[in-house]
Amino acid sequence: MQTITIEIKSVYGRELFYPVCENAKRFAQLTRSKTLLESDLLTIQMMDFML
Repeated sequence: MQTITIEIKSVYGRELFYPVCENAKRFAQLTRSKTLLESDLLTIQMMDFML
């Protein structure tokens, strides 16, 4: 099982998930966003990645 690292930041009262490691940044590139959504993280977990 592979691991990805994200950083959670509160921006204007919303929790945003920023990619830290290279794998997490690749997932963000796929979504064409600087942050990952909670639904993205659930999908990544279903692909056998650990957060």
